[in-house]
Amino acid sequence: MDIFQILKQLSFKVESLIKDNKIGEPNFVRCIVIVDLAKKAQINEIKSSLLSIIELWFVTSPEEVELHEIISEVNPEEQTILLKTKKGQGALLTISLMEFEYPNKIDLTVIGSKGTMYFDDCNLDLLNTAMSEEQK
Repeated sequence: MDIFQILKQLSFKVESLIKDNKIGEPNFVRCIVIVDLAKKAQINEIKSSLLSIIELWFVTSPEEVELHEIISEVNPEEQTILLKTKKGQGALLTISLMEFEYPNKIDLTVIGSKGTMYFDDCNLDLLNTAMSEEQK
């Protein structure tokens, strides 16, 4: 599956969990994306898509977001972005380019005020991964 299709589906699932109040208001997002080195030209588009999605989840605008980008001197194929909103929400995003046999890897955690959602490429049923405090 294409990385942008995966991101679109993840965005929809997380929006549904937020709307249904299963995880509450998102407070922190950690996302690691590994893309095949052959798609190096897409890294900025992937980064922009991720930032737009997270701003949507945090219900904020780019003007209300502080970004810090870290590009490794040792491995320039890896970028890390730290995001903080004026409301105190935060995100840690890492995008890595590498040669590997599997097309795309995504590891996503969204920590909300009521619960947490976790996704990786082994876990395709996102609705079952949201655990609210009421379910514990």
